[in-house]
Amino acid sequence: MSEQFRSIGHARHGLPGPHFAPPDKFLPLGLYIVENRVHVEITRPCVIVGRRSDCDLCLGFPEVSRRHCEFDYVNGNWTIRDLKSLNGIFLNDKFIVEATLSTGDHIRIGTVELLVESIAGVKSTRKEPIRHAILRQIADVLPANGE
Repeated sequence: MSEQFRSIGHARHGLPGPHFAPPDKFLPLGLYIVENRVHVEITRPCVIVGRRSDCDLCLGFPEVSRRHCEFDYVNGNWTIRDLKSLNGIFLNDKFIVEATLSTGDHIRIGTVELLVESIAGVKSTRKEPIRHAILRQIADVLPANGE
């Protein structure tokens, strides 16, 4: 399956209005959905993720709740918040209810894995799985032999 790119930015529930307009200095959130090999750019400050077809980002997997979580852009930061889903959210292999996101973060929604590719204008250059990237970051800060 080849990689695809998708932009998520329509108004939730078809409701137009100023509350859906991006704030000043808004920066889109870039995600990579591992299972589908799809790059997603979130271009609205509030996006609902879930299994239902009326969600902004629809993930059609049985382990994803109908309304699983929400991505929000607040005060210059992207956050993810659980919407009382059955299987929860894991951020970098830790169970969370709400958290601020950073470039390179690994998100698991049910069994769906997402990588945060870009946030706050910083693109991740990682082509390797997140666990390998974390190990590489640790190795980069360790002193070389003999130092």
